[in-house]
Amino acid sequence: MKGQLTNEFVLLLFIFILAAIGLTVFAFQKTTEQNDLKQYIKLRDLCSEISTIINLATISNGYRSNFTLPPNIEGANYSVNVHNTSLSITVQNKTCISSLRALQIRNDTSSTPFMLVPGSQYQITNEDWVIIIDS
Repeated sequence: MKGQLTNEFVLLLFIFILAAIGLTVFAFQKTTEQNDLKQYIKLRDLCSEISTIINLATISNGYRSNFTLPPNIEGANYSVNVHNTSLSITVQNKTCISSLRALQIRNDTSSTPFMLVPGSQYQITNEDWVIIIDS
């Protein structure tokens, strides 16, 4: 009888441990999905914000504005690429692409494509309908 109780106890303990491991894996997976979603939302918001700033500059000759890029997106490094007709931001395996209305866009040293550095401050101007993004 004692042997049977010991076997039943070991079996119940084993089932409990398996259930605990299963719940831990499930919780970790959900947390990871939630963090990925937060990161994607921040990526999309930043992409929209920067493209709106650039597109607003195309409306008025003489337009001038400043903006600062965050140093990271939800703790992850990211890259910002400006092309003549689009803006792309990539973080880990996610990319957001937004269209730009500018006929000509350049930074202080070259024409497109060029990169913007996260954590930096920029000034955007419309000089004779050429959009210039300077650091």
